[in-house]
Amino acid sequence: MESITVFSAGSFRYALQELSDIFRQIHHIEIKAFCGPAGILRQQIEQGNRCDIFISANPGNVLQLADSKKIYQKITIAFNQLALTTLNLEHFRHKSIFELLFDRSLRLATSTPSCDPCGDYTWLLFDKIEQCFPGEGEVLKRRALKLVGSTSSNIVPKGKIASHYLLLNSYADMMIGYAHYQLRSEVKLSTMHL
Repeated sequence: MESITVFSAGSFRYALQELSDIFRQIHHIEIKAFCGPAGILRQQIEQGNRCDIFISANPGNVLQLADSKKIYQKITIAFNQLALTTLNLEHFRHKSIFELLFDRSLRLATSTPSCDPCGDYTWLLFDKIEQCFPGEGEVLKRRALKLVGSTSSNIVPKGKIASHYLLLNSYADMMIGYAHYQLRSEVKLSTMHL
């Protein structure tokens, strides 16, 4: 059976699983998917690891590979949105996003910038917050618990949705992550789109 090797941001894992089934059944092509933090996968390509398709939520990773002539063509295939997720508790229900983010008593989990595009986008969000609320964006960067997406953050078991696992196991009180994960939620969480 012919195969295609895909290095993909972890956020695309579920879509790849569905595509893999279709390609195997209809086209008799196996998709060998390696999912993880896209910044780290980009580094593996730069170091000589081979793949047929590279999927990253951060176009910067793709541009960096294009500049170094490590990729042939770049195409946008999907978009996503950040969301702030909390447990569905009374304490969180009647507060605005900014009230939650600026509450220094709450522990905020994020992905790791540079390693994981979700972390890169979160830091861009903090920069925008800094422009509107001087000092607050920088405080958020210092407070953020970078619990996802680096080689040293192995808290979340493979196959688990980070926000669910981290919040339910009390690693954090809230998390900024990709909104599409909440569609797969088996647990009642509260999500606000950013």
